[in-house]
Amino acid sequence: MPLAFAQPWMLLALALLPGLWWLTRARPPAPVRVFFPPVRLLLGLENAPRASHKTDTLRLMLRAALCALLIVGLAGPHFAAPPDAAQTATTDDLPRVAIVETGARAGAPPLLDPLHYLRAALAGQAQIVQHDADLTIALAPVEAQQNWVLAFAEGGALALDSAALGPGAAQGITDFAGPLAELEGPQDVRVRRYAAPGAGDVWARLESGAPLITAKGRHVRVGTGLSPWASDLALSPLLPEIVGRIAHAAAQDRWARSAPAAQQEPAQPLGPYLIFAALLLFLLDWAWRPRRTLAALLVLAACPALADPPLAYISTGDDAAAQAGLSALAEVLNARTTAAPQGAGPLAGDPAAHSFVYWAGGPLTPDAQKSVQHYLDHGGVLLMDAPTPGAGGGLALPPLEPAGDGHILARVFYAIPDFAALGVWAEAGGADAPARLIVSTRPLAPAWAAGDEAALRLGVNIALYAATGTYKDDPL
Repeated sequence: MPLAFAQPWMLLALALLPGLWWLTRARPPAPVRVFFPPVRLLLGLENAPRASHKTDTLRLMLRAALCALLIVGLAGPHFAAPPDAAQTATTDDLPRVAIVETGARAGAPPLLDPLHYLRAALAGQAQIVQHDADLTIALAPVEAQQNWVLAFAEGGALALDSAALGPGAAQGITDFAGPLAELEGPQDVRVRRYAAPGAGDVWARLESGAPLITAKGRHVRVGTGLSPWASDLALSPLLPEIVGRIAHAAAQDRWARSAPAAQQEPAQPLGPYLIFAALLLFLLDWAWRPRRTLAALLVLAACPALADPPLAYISTGDDAAAQAGLSALAEVLNARTTAAPQGAGPLAGDPAAHSFVYWAGGPLTPDAQKSVQHYLDHGGVLLMDAPTPGAGGGLALPPLEPAGDGHILARVFYAIPDFAALGVWAEAGGADAPARLIVSTRPLAPAWAAGDEAALRLGVNIALYAATGTYKDDPL
């Protein structure tokens, strides 16, 4: 397995190791103090200080090895499994998009055919295929599919909706979210015909506040069409951005669900072991002076854990989404907070080492049920992600209540406005201790894997809430 470093710039400090020789010559070890009465006869005599001509070579090598281990350990070395050739091809290739052809437009001139503009928008950022697509784009409702669907409203579904479009009968596009976050709608793009896209997470709105693009699971709906009389999307640079981002999110989600579990194993960190070896050498260096050996032992015993354990999930058989989502959340925690989880992986052994455990619901083995129940009963935090009805798995779960805007989860790290709308439930009455059970009614793991900023911020808050408790609720 190849060796990689999380902080390779730390290795530059290895160039300073030759300076140890100069330091030991400039400041040799202190002489041993011996009390000898005749020395009083020498008081008052001056003698020029002399540096030692020789340094203990063995001790110098010991200290050089100690510094080298410490530097390399802080650089974050880890063994990562080499990527499989099939995996590399899947993640590097362009997304595969299928466009549903409609017979009504088979003979339409290109400038009046919305499919013409779709193909132009996808040029260079997606492959147009007939089968095995990551994303299917349609100009009418389509049957439910396992993969992603992007459906525009066309034809008789559109109307001059004055309640949504306002008296001017045309609205701009604003408030992008989800994979479309940070997009800005051009001022000249107007929507003239509208059909409510249905319930779901809102990824874009009209200026009036009406939802324009919604996502429910893997089904994305746009409440307007590409025909010139419906909107200006077809002629706008906004269309390639929208379809391109959704196509890439669909490809990433499909890869996360289909990648072999062996290729999503977290990297094996070496840093903690190297730092521990450096501490042992430090102890040995101090042992040259027996009086300090006890102090070195106390320092070593008082050292906290060198790294946080990986984010853990309860295996349910199909763990690709959980692995990909928690791995993405672990990267965000490492980059934005002082928490340092070592990737993500299935729960193994005693769950007490983890501040929280992720579970998508589903049946548990008797041993897993006993272990998780003991974890819950002794203050552990269990996060259930969009569970299906009856997904308790035989556990004795505490009662729940909606986590409103005043809940600690809304401000542990990120201040999340309108937190009540996120659909998060927590254990009822948990004011003095962290809630043992947190339930999200919307799937978080796929959103984490897709880089949804709102979902990642909620995940950061949940992770830090489980680790730090309710101190944010203490009065100042």
